[in-house]
This record gives sequence, structure tokens and C-alpha cells, in this order.
Amino acid sequence: MGFFSISRIQVVAIFGSIFLLFLIVELIRRQQLKEKYALIWLFISFFFIIVASVKSIIQLIANLFGIYYAPSAFLLLLIMGIILILLQFTIILSKMKKRIKILAQEVALLKLKSKLKKK
Repeated sequence: MGFFSISRIQVVAIFGSIFLLFLIVELIRRQQLKEKYALIWLFISFFFIIVASVKSIIQLIANLFGIYYAPSAFLLLLIMGIILILLQFTIILSKMKKRIKILAQEVALLKLKSKLKKK
């Protein structure tokens, strides 16, 4: 096992990360995913391509967290990435809810003004 020895889990992680990157780019190209929402996805996919490609990075992260089996650290990073994405979407959802409330109030006021003008 030399410098370029790659485990099976590492190959799966690399291909999975590259697939995610191509999927995100394709969704942006088809305009099914807005660029501003895709930034965190792109960041996470690039991060995982790098982490999966360089074995010493995942080993370093595993050592920092006190994890004996390095691929478990990769799984931990995946979960943390998912939590970041969920947090981003929760923030977006909260902003949209506030905007919808304001728009509904404005529509109600416009309807009231329209009724008052008809009388």
C-alpha cells in the first residue's frame, strides 16, 4: 500500500461527491435550482471531493474529533453538511413566510379599497 492506495469507501465517496457536483450544475443549467441557493450545495460538494480525495484530511478530522475509524468522520461531515443545508432552507422558509404574510395583508387592503370605491 503506497501513497496512492485508495480504499473502496474512498472511491465511493469520490464518485458520490462528483455525481452531486454534476447534478447541482445540471439543475442550475436547467434553471431548476437558483444560483443563490446552489452556493452551499456547490461548496459542500467541492469540500467532499477534496476530503474524499485526500486521505490525510479525513484522518486529521477523525483525529480532531477523537474518531477511531476515519470513514465514520466522513459520515459525521456529511451529517453536518446536511444540517447546514437544512438551516439555510429554514432561514429561506422563514423569510418567505414573512413575505407571504405581508403580501396577503396588502392584497386584503387592496380588496378593501376596491370595495370602498365601488360604494
